[in-house]
Amino acid sequence: MYSRFGVMFFDDPVAAFGHLRRLLRPGGRIGFVCWRAAGENELDHAPVQAAGLAFENAPHLGFADPGTIRDTLRRAGFGPSSIAPFDVPVSCGGVEETLRVVTRVGALGRILRDRPDLRRDAEPRVRAMLAGRAVDGGVSLRAATWVVTAGAA
Repeated sequence: MYSRFGVMFFDDPVAAFGHLRRLLRPGGRIGFVCWRAAGENELDHAPVQAAGLAFENAPHLGFADPGTIRDTLRRAGFGPSSIAPFDVPVSCGGVEETLRVVTRVGALGRILRDRPDLRRDAEPRVRAMLAGRAVDGGVSLRAATWVVTAGAA
């Protein structure tokens, strides 16, 4: 079984992974992709920095540390795991398309949903940062993830 950016939201990761392990067929494996640390993810930290805001604790970064991943999987009954970094440039298109995305999702989107009064000052700053990164009309920000696989112990 696999998950793309979902397992970081488990309220009780050990219990949830234990349940998933019990659902696997003999010899089955689990694979998932999760975010690495915010500082490694331009997609998260660059828009927040450009907006002049402080990065807040983010629940989706609960598996940023590979030691936490290994310990959680071990405690849930999984055997040795493979945890490999995977970086990729992510593009939503040009400056305005990317601005629309980063002000609605991710770290900056979460901040602006909670504090819509910050949007007026944040958007021009983020637009300027994105314009400075534009190449041939497109903007890319690096996403830093872990690709994790493990089998039942």
